[in-house]
Amino acid sequence: MSFNVEILTPDGPILKSEVEGLTAPAGLGYLGILTGHAPMICSLSLGLVTLKAVAGPEQMVVVDQGVLEVIHGSVKILADNAWLARNELHANEMLIDRRRQKPPSLLKWMMH
Repeated sequence: MSFNVEILTPDGPILKSEVEGLTAPAGLGYLGILTGHAPMICSLSLGLVTLKAVAGPEQMVVVDQGVLEVIHGSVKILADNAWLARNELHANEMLIDRRRQKPPSLLKWMMH
């Protein structure tokens, strides 16, 4: 069984695919979604969305904050920014680069 996934940014769509499952960087850790998941909505943090394609290789997208919604048997990800990765190494390089660019969160400043 499979479901449809759309990843959208303010600049336009990044990916539309039929997948068997995905993992995404939710606020408190990575979240796994499979076919038949209950409807939900959650925030996303900077991280890697990994999509298990029905046919073909795994797809990886680096997202920079956003929202994930599961409804009517499909998933929509609305991200501030998102970039398709060529492979796992490329995805990790993009994540490292993006983390270096992001300013520290207010919470980190408050803890010092």
